[in-house]
Amino acid sequence: MDPLKTMNLIPVKPFHGRSNECVDDFIESILLYFSSRPMTELYPTEEQQNRAKLVLLKHKLMGKAATWAFYLPDDVRFSWEKMSKELKQEYDGPRRRRLEKMENAEWGIMVLRQGKLSLKQYIRKTTRIRSHLPRYGSWDHNAAGYFIRGIEDMNTRLCIIQIGDLVPDAYTLSEAIEAARSFLRRRKWEKQMEGGRRSRRTVILEHEEQQ
Repeated sequence: MDPLKTMNLIPVKPFHGRSNECVDDFIESILLYFSSRPMTELYPTEEQQNRAKLVLLKHKLMGKAATWAFYLPDDVRFSWEKMSKELKQEYDGPRRRRLEKMENAEWGIMVLRQGKLSLKQYIRKTTRIRSHLPRYGSWDHNAAGYFIRGIEDMNTRLCIIQIGDLVPDAYTLSEAIEAARSFLRRRKWEKQMEGGRRSRRTVILEHEEQQ
């Protein structure tokens, strides 16, 4: 069989260096593959295994990750230990920063309170935090609860829950935010209607006084 086709059949996913890829998982998959019994028999010494790991690693690098590897110094490109270490350092930074942002967002939503912010400002602040939050079900429901409980006025909270038809522990943060926005739109409309009624009453009173 063609060597390239054989490499493509190896159960190690290519690594492109994208933000949604984990370099630790990529390297771990190579280590896991070479820890299998057939591979340890095929490459009995550590030196042989490291050479084979390096060949597989280079073959599985794609896109910008492959371009990055091409310009590495020779002493790095021809060493499994050095190249895998450099790869981690190059692509682990963005992932670590994303995790830090997610952890900060989780804490931020738990302690978030409207305080002196207007409801509109509170919604904006929550929306910014939300962009870094995990989206799996249980956490999304918890975040929604934190958002609602953080609203200062109890009557406003009750109105938002009613407008959004929010079922306890079953609505998402997106649904809670949208319900709060709907509340603001309704309040603005009611103020406009009240202003219109006051204007009409003023016109009527002025007309009666003239008579």
